Amino acid sequence: MNNFNYKIMLKRIPWNKGKKGISEKTRQKMREAKLGKKNPKLSEALKGKPSWNKGKEWSEKSKQKMRETHLGMKYSKTTKEKHRKQLKAQWKNGIRKGGWKLSKITKEKIRLAGIGKKLTKKTKEKISKAQSGKNGFHWKGDDVGYSGLHKWVRKVLGRPTICEHCKRSGLTGKQIHWANKSREYKRKKDDWIRLCVKCHKKYDKK
Repeated sequence: MNNFNYKIMLKRIPWNKGKKGISEKTRQKMREAKLGKKNPKLSEALKGKPSWNKGKEWSEKSKQKMRETHLGMKYSKTTKEKHRKQLKAQWKNGIRKGGWKLSKITKEKIRLAGIGKKLTKKTKEKISKAQSGKNGFHWKGDDVGYSGLHKWVRKVLGRPTICEHCKRSGLTGKQIHWANKSREYKRKKDDWIRLCVKCHKKYDKK
């Protein structure tokens, strides 16, 4: 070891000098080789420790590079479904309860970015469809409470102004209710009836 000449080592040309990066084929092989592989020792060692980039402030140059990297990036259906399930599980387990906490600066940036931008009717319909029903993060299925179930009924069946029993019309707000037929409060369209306050009371006493 004492006879080792570091000067000769430093003069050697690196094996990858002058090469034009890694080919796409090689990159794909590397991706496939790493897929699904996890290091349990590393995971255990990092458990409970803060992330290396927590609290780190990125320079404007770094931010711009990250923006450019993500521009036009499209996720596969499998990846989207995976993310959706993960987020849904987090909401259900209370990890995301109360939503994401954004700083005042971030909120202001979002507000300024949205000024003057108008979504088309088609885009609004797409967003509504993508986030409604079982696709929504707040969807609880049959575990929904009294208030949540009535909100769902109003959204799906609307707010008719005519009582289905006495046929009074022009009723709004607290003058008319959605009454449950089976008394089991099912999430079914045909299990609800629109009644005025008077008819609702009579119906519930039956």
